[in-house]
Amino acid sequence: MNSLRFSVILLVILIFPVDGPLGDNRYETCADLDSSADFPSDYHLDSDNYDSIPLSSYKNYYKICKIGYIEGKVSIGWQIEGIDTDFISISILNNANVNNFIGGEAYGHSNTDLASLTFEMGQMSSGTRAKYTEVDLIGDNYYLVINLGYRNSYDSQEVTEKSRTELFGLWYGDRSTENDNQIQRLYYGVDLDYT
Repeated sequence: MNSLRFSVILLVILIFPVDGPLGDNRYETCADLDSSADFPSDYHLDSDNYDSIPLSSYKNYYKICKIGYIEGKVSIGWQIEGIDTDFISISILNNANVNNFIGGEAYGHSNTDLASLTFEMGQMSSGTRAKYTEVDLIGDNYYLVINLGYRNSYDSQEVTEKSRTELFGLWYGDRSTENDNQIQRLYYGVDLDYT
């Protein structure tokens, strides 16, 4: 009986870990733009240098990718190729601010140089947007946050997070539509170099 309980507990831990595919803190690593200067002009993911998301799946939600642990003087930035969309903001946030963003708490930027990388909330028209800066960052994990209507303010607000099943649906839908030319996609990536 004890071995059965242990097996069930172990199975639950393996299936639903906090950082697993259905976990709360699982973020893919952001695409690195170092080896490419331009986004694909025909909206097809022709290169491993870009990540993309289907806009219809992420409307009124967000996409986060992990840049990684950064400490020291860096040149950092993001680039995004977008199709007309109603509401979007783009930020690079540290760990505490990402958690506040997701949880509906007031959030901001860990320093003014990172704040300068923010694409303010509003409508985005087709085309490429890019922002870069040089900054001295304290040691922390940093993330690219693409807000597609999940939050509309930096102040505390009530938010509706998706269930694990809905999150899996987003992940699966993203993979299943990756090569579908009819789906409008948003392409994005980051560039990070130590100076």
